[in-house]
Formats: sequence, structure tokens, C-alpha cells
Amino acid sequence: MQRNQRTSVAPGAAQIAPHRKYWLQRTLSAHTGPTLTQIEQRKVAVPMKTLPMLPNVEIRDTGTSRGRGVFALQPFQPGDVVEICPVIVFECPYEDLPAQLQEYVFDWGDLDGSAGKNMQAVALGYGGMYNGDNPANMRYEPVTDGTQLLQRFVADRQINAGEELTINYSGKCGAARSGGNRWFEGQSMVPVCSK
Repeated sequence: MQRNQRTSVAPGAAQIAPHRKYWLQRTLSAHTGPTLTQIEQRKVAVPMKTLPMLPNVEIRDTGTSRGRGVFALQPFQPGDVVEICPVIVFECPYEDLPAQLQEYVFDWGDLDGSAGKNMQAVALGYGGMYNGDNPANMRYEPVTDGTQLLQRFVADRQINAGEELTINYSGKCGAARSGGNRWFEGQSMVPVCSK
């Protein structure tokens, strides 16, 4: 086979970058679960605790007053999962948090439907680094698999490689769109949009 010739992949199969295949092969060889081939061909479901989400993104300066941002290294279609990250959830009124932390927490009570319980979440991974926009190009939602708390960031529209990834800080239950900018207003801040 010639070096630059592509190999055929079954329809609907997952495209896994070569640098990630090495990591996956090492990770999967440590247990008796699904094989890399089964995962690529989507023949099996993979428990989140077995296969962590490896986002294809990078952090870099936006070149604006927004400072740093998270940028896509590949295109994403609407509904594609961009990242799944663990969260640390704690019970505390939002107002009691240090001001610096208030800018990074998610209202977990709003997200998981237990509103009014003063549940705040800190997203690990890239989750706390996404800049805000309205409308945003991603939405976010809670994920619980029975053993861990996670937050999933999903493309809400076509996202091109090189485009900054954004979430709507004011979106109800992690929605990409909202009728206003209540989060920014509550912080006495004016949003700096990516447009």
C-alpha cells in the first residue's frame, strides 16, 4: 500500500487519529472489554469509565479581550460530542463562593433538574475554559453513569476546524441560545462576543 493511500473504513465507523490509537490500544489491552476494532466499527458501547473522552481541541489566545479560548482542531457536526469531562459537585450557595470561582462554576442544580438545591459544579478538563457567546456553538449537559459525574459538551451547529468553541453562560439547562445574558448581568459584566 502506498504511504498516502487511505484505507477503507466501514460506514458509520469512528475515525480515530493515529496518535490516539496508540493510547487506546495500551488502555484497552489492560482489560478484557471491547477491542479497538469493535469500538472503531461501533459494534459495542464503551462505558465512560473505561474509555475517557479525548477532545480534539487546543487552548490558545483569541487575539481579543476575551483572552484565552478553546479551539477546534477538527470539524464537528451538530450533535457530535466535543468533550466529556469530570465535574466536582458541591453543595454551596453561589453567592458564598469566592468571586474568582464564581466565573468557572456551573449551576448543577439547574443542569440535572434539582434546581434550588444550591449545587455547584466545577468542570475539569477544558470544561472551565470555554468562553461564552449567545448563541454559542455548543450546548452542555450532565451525564451520570452511576459511578461518576460528568459533563458533556456537544456541537449545536457545524463547527469548523480552527473555530473557537463557545458555550452560552445564560442558556437554561446548558442550551446554546437564550433570550438574554442573565449570567453576565448578574456579574455586572458586558459580554464580549466572538463576532
